[in-house]
Amino acid sequence: MGIYITLCGNIGVGKTTLAKIIATRWRWKLYEETVQDHPYLADYYADRTRWALVSQLVFLERTFRQQIEITRGDSNAVQERSAAENLKVFAHSLNSQGILPDREFATLNDFYTMLEGLVRPANLLVYLRANEATLMQRIAKRGRSFEASGVDHVYLASLNESYERFYNEYHVGPKIEIDMNRYDVETQPDDANEVLWKISEACGYDPTLVLF
Repeated sequence: MGIYITLCGNIGVGKTTLAKIIATRWRWKLYEETVQDHPYLADYYADRTRWALVSQLVFLERTFRQQIEITRGDSNAVQERSAAENLKVFAHSLNSQGILPDREFATLNDFYTMLEGLVRPANLLVYLRANEATLMQRIAKRGRSFEASGVDHVYLASLNESYERFYNEYHVGPKIEIDMNRYDVETQPDDANEVLWKISEACGYDPTLVLF
């Protein structure tokens, strides 16, 4: 059984970039969060109340499918976002804002509970934390049209509150937090190296074992 780490963090914090760096440097299997082909995401940002439930169901199905594959495999793996994060951060935030009604949130929770027992917990949860100003700057830089019209400071602040609660209440396994206001892993190699070192120390992985 390989080492399995999952990243968590708000929109634009750098999960995709960091996950790809880990997979490339350490030759781990990468499980990305695919948003470009999400069939309801643009609809969701245009009308959150109407499309919240089906959008979150798609995310849960995809992340659980990844985690089932990780559980059945024996490769070291990095996952960009877990099913637990989808439910306990995004769906929870939508429910607390009144966008996702209690009945629909309960449906998502039932779906999550049904599948949770089929997957292994991560060896390490890596929480990438950043304030709203940093997130807005990075979101603008990557230029996704549906985010430009549907993601604002208030939405990110609500998600940040949910992330803090999720991280503080996470007791399934080891966890670390990294202040991404201080690190730019995309353009600063030294930052990337330092973050990788923190993660390797926390999960007990020796990157020198990688054969080139």
